[in-house]
Amino acid sequence: MDPAGTVRVQAGFPASGTLRPSGARMTTARPQPFPTATILGYPRIGPGRELKRALESYWDGRSTLDELRRTGAALRERAWRRLTGLGLQALPSNTFSLYDQVLDTALLLGAVPERYRSATDEDTCFAMARGTDGVAPLRMTKWFDTNCERTRCSPARRTGRSKLAVKKIPDGRPNKALVSGQKTAGVSSRTWTTIPAMTSSFSSTPIEIRLASSEDASVLAQLNDFVHAVHARNRPDIFRAEPAAEDLLPIFEAHLAREDVRVFIAQVEGRPIGYALSIIVDRPGDALMQARTFIILEHLAVASDAIRTGVGTALVDAVRATGRQMGCSRLLTEVWDFNTEAMAFYEKAGFVPMRHLLEQPL
Repeated sequence: MDPAGTVRVQAGFPASGTLRPSGARMTTARPQPFPTATILGYPRIGPGRELKRALESYWDGRSTLDELRRTGAALRERAWRRLTGLGLQALPSNTFSLYDQVLDTALLLGAVPERYRSATDEDTCFAMARGTDGVAPLRMTKWFDTNCERTRCSPARRTGRSKLAVKKIPDGRPNKALVSGQKTAGVSSRTWTTIPAMTSSFSSTPIEIRLASSEDASVLAQLNDFVHAVHARNRPDIFRAEPAAEDLLPIFEAHLAREDVRVFIAQVEGRPIGYALSIIVDRPGDALMQARTFIILEHLAVASDAIRTGVGTALVDAVRATGRQMGCSRLLTEVWDFNTEAMAFYEKAGFVPMRHLLEQPL
């Protein structure tokens, strides 16, 4: 309340919890300019579903990639002009996608398995989403706790700079050019920020891969700690918590004594930082099944401070090379459903799902 006995009003609203005394006069706030308006995004398919038809035409081979890109550019221009005409002063940018923003972001960050890479970024995205003649598409996963599904992308060891990524960063420039042509000022847009790549003390040090010997059982037992803890935390009904290293020695000693087992150890400057335990299987045929020889990646463990430094990939490469030398036709491995990081790693390494093992509590 000011000395004249009036109640102050700010931004056109009375002060909360104040009462106007009898006989007092109410002041009127001056009109404030409406804040800068924006939206998070805008439908990209087009009022006549032009994008859908352009995509299907390109996929069927009835149009070219340049024609598809021109359709996308025209839809973006139409959306920007419409939003400007409706009074938006800060237009959203980087919201348009020819197919899926999640895949665009995966390409921007380099999270693209090698089997999907194509000559163009657009075809790479389409391959991840739809697959190709010889490669299955990426698996789908629930979007948090909704019924919507999104493509599950794989993490990359290092970020890659793609043409699509370069295009997305200055996306606001044609936006401003269009609006300035209409003599409308004060337009701004949101843009991407750069994300630093993860670094590690092992990232610049050569990784040595060697065959394990009978004396390495204690090394394997110690390296097994981290990956076993992940499994014990998620399935305590199956995996024992924190087994002692000495209790694991007989298990690894038995593996190392088998002729059909190959164990590889990754080390940096003499320090073991991971291992891969593989088993070669020579299965004869019968009336139902074909004879086949394959190699199973039974265990893969990496030290916690060496994850995402290429150690796991180097170990898988060693197992794959051994399988080829032994005449194996397939490299197989099993992943627990809760271990989504491992699943993404194997998908990036070229593995594809073969079958599902289901369970039901009784």
